[in-house]
This record gives sequence, structure tokens and C-alpha cells, in this order.
Amino acid sequence: MPNADPKKDLSIIAGIGRHNLANAIDLNGKPTELNIPGIGKFADIRLDGKTHIGVRSIVLSPKSVEDVNQPGFVTTNDGFVKIFRIERSNWAIYSDAIGFAKIPLNQKITIETTNYKTVMDFKSEIGDYNRLLFPHENYIFSDFEALGVNVHVVISRLMEKTVYARWDLSRRFPIKMKAFEVIREFTSDDGGLEYGYNVNE
Repeated sequence: MPNADPKKDLSIIAGIGRHNLANAIDLNGKPTELNIPGIGKFADIRLDGKTHIGVRSIVLSPKSVEDVNQPGFVTTNDGFVKIFRIERSNWAIYSDAIGFAKIPLNQKITIETTNYKTVMDFKSEIGDYNRLLFPHENYIFSDFEALGVNVHVVISRLMEKTVYARWDLSRRFPIKMKAFEVIREFTSDDGGLEYGYNVNE
């Protein structure tokens, strides 16, 4: 979200997709000899001019874009990752001159690290999408992209609170607790969504 003060601009990009380590390179810049399909996830969250959260994950699994397997490894610059989940719902049939495809109109992304939790709830309509075609190996990959999508964003930060037991009327025995508190919440019609796959699978 743009702000009158650029230092307070907020931007979030996140995604999940197939990968194959056969296309990876090692630390010396040479292609690896691995041939392991799986799922890759990433997120780049910039809450202001100073706060940046990056998350990367590789799930070693069969060829699928379903978010159901434990990660092979996951890293973040904010401690550790507790949740990186994408939920898809409200499936609809997209139809054009090429044929039919099933896509999710609603996508909800939850990313929780040590100190922050970001939830993005997207609600799109079938008319928001364009189909882009990309040749890949021996098939055509259909990439459905939508811009101007409604999204509700809630960003919370882990804060320390001081509370007192009911019996502690004189407040002599403070109890320190940590809980997430909302620091940014807004709805925007400037969201972008993407969902792509080999329609003929």
C-alpha cells in the first residue's frame, strides 16, 4: 500500500509452486545432479522502510501444488517459521477459446514467523482473470492472473503484556505474557492473484 511517506509503504508478495532441483545450481555455480520434484514457497514482506521479513521453503514431495507436506527446509530472517499456509476455496470453471479450467476464486495466505503474523484473504471473481500460456517441456502451462482483486490484510506483531491475576487486587505480582497484536489492518482492491497448472493433467 502506497503512503504519503514512502518510508511507510507496505508491500507483500508471496507464492507457492512446483520446482525440480535438477534445475538448481550449487554454491560453486554448477548445475546439481539432483532430480527431485517438490514445492517451493517464498514470501517478501516489507512493512515500512526498516521492517523486512523474508521466508523461503522447499517441500520435497510428489508433483503437486497442494500445501500438505512438511518442508524439506524453511528459513526466515525473523527467527523461525511457524506457519506458511495457502488455502484455496470457491472453485469455479474458467472458459475461453482454448477450453475449460478449474481455478480458486478465494485464496487465503497465512505466514507466521517468530515475531509477526500476516494473513491475506483474497476474494476474486471469474471476470478478473486472464489466461497466459507458456510452453513447458512437452505441454502448455496455463497461468491464470488477476489484478484489482479485493484483499483483506491483517498484520500482527508479538508483543509483551503485563497482566495481573484476579486475586492480585494490589497489583504486586505482575505476570508477563506475549500475544499477537494487530499493527496494520486494511482492505484493498489492488491485490493480485495467480494460479497456474497444466490443465490437461
